[in-house]
Amino acid sequence: LGRAPANPRIFVGPTEGEVWLIVGVNYGRWCSGDTYLFLKRSYDGGRSWTDLELFIETKGLLGKNKPLRLGRVWLIPVELEKTWSAAFLRSDDGGRTWDVVGDLGCAAGAHLIQPTVVPLSEGKFLAYMRSQENRVFKSYSYDLGKTWTRPEPTSLPNNNSGIDMVRLRSGILALAYNPTTSQDGSTSLGETWPEEMSVDFRTWGPRTPLKVAFSVDEGNTWPYAITLEEGPGEYSYPAIIQTSDGTLHIAYTYRRRAIAHATIPEAETEAVCLVKKK
Repeated sequence: LGRAPANPRIFVGPTEGEVWLIVGVNYGRWCSGDTYLFLKRSYDGGRSWTDLELFIETKGLLGKNKPLRLGRVWLIPVELEKTWSAAFLRSDDGGRTWDVVGDLGCAAGAHLIQPTVVPLSEGKFLAYMRSQENRVFKSYSYDLGKTWTRPEPTSLPNNNSGIDMVRLRSGILALAYNPTTSQDGSTSLGETWPEEMSVDFRTWGPRTPLKVAFSVDEGNTWPYAITLEEGPGEYSYPAIIQTSDGTLHIAYTYRRRAIAHATIPEAETEAVCLVKKK
């Protein structure tokens, strides 16, 4: 297409036997709301792919993290690119139709993008979001992602860089992130929500170290962590999953020169939490 692609996501699709690749393609100035989401499908485990097809007609959606599936309900994390406001693509018919739900940055009066979402007990969903406000923000849904609470800052620092979270089969939550804050403090949006966000891309913090933190109380506290990278350089934009054998897999940008892949065995994850809990 001769245009800039962004933040590809690959996952097992809603239709049996399909693998999906969703990618944003920009048709204008970056972060100006000119991105469309496109879809490619594979029917042979990723060996070959269909041509690009427009995934949803809504313009100005981006996003980074993997979807959440619960039965026929699907949530694909996105953001409203032009206003830096976290949202979701939601389907309740197994991926046949999709609606945009949420405008969480607007609700919070904060720059919030790239949500990551996990299921909690009693049918709740928890979303964490990247921000320019020096903290990871959180929001809850009590109706399978149709509506969301007003986002609030957590105690976790955020450097205006990507995060990702997963609920392990043990119930432990794992969060990959950089535990640092922005260089020049938080930003203020004023009293009214702008039609187009004036994004200051200097509002970044160091993208080192990179850690995986663990919560045994559904995100209320995060007292345990494993350091993946530290020292000079950039280690960022993590993607985290748990495979069927219990292993945690984390892929991330390594100094903007390569993609690194780290694994944490299930036994080590549980041991870290149990040992430090005593």
